[in-house]
Amino acid sequence: VIYGHYDVAYAEKSNWDSDPFTLHGRDGYLYGRGASDNKGPILAAALAARAVQQRGELETDVVFIIEGEEESGLSLPQRGFPAVVEANLHWFRGCRGILICNNYWIDDATPCLTYGMRGVIDAEIWVSGGRKDLHSGVDGGAVDEPM
Repeated sequence: VIYGHYDVAYAEKSNWDSDPFTLHGRDGYLYGRGASDNKGPILAAALAARAVQQRGELETDVVFIIEGEEESGLSLPQRGFPAVVEANLHWFRGCRGILICNNYWIDDATPCLTYGMRGVIDAEIWVSGGRKDLHSGVDGGAVDEPM
């Protein structure tokens, strides 16, 4: 099972050198909302699965679960994703692994192998705190944690 999301966080156009919602190639890099989070990694996983299948070396089914509410700011129960997964648990029969292709590279040459992510095990606890979504810690160092 390979999980990813195609939606993107809000982008202020004035912060971009080109339209953030149109993919642009520049100096060997791709720029656009979702190029790294998360459309690019989904495409890379799909093309890798296709290449292995075309060589006749794919020895298992590959299931892609791609959602469009990950960046919505809604809590998990408010999103449609859990209901779809629960209604289709047969997608996971025989599953030998889950790849979450929603990770970053450490720099231009070093991929990041993530072996744990916040939010993979879901529980809801209501706590008040900051007003801005800090997007899984990508926005910087330590923050005041109300818990």
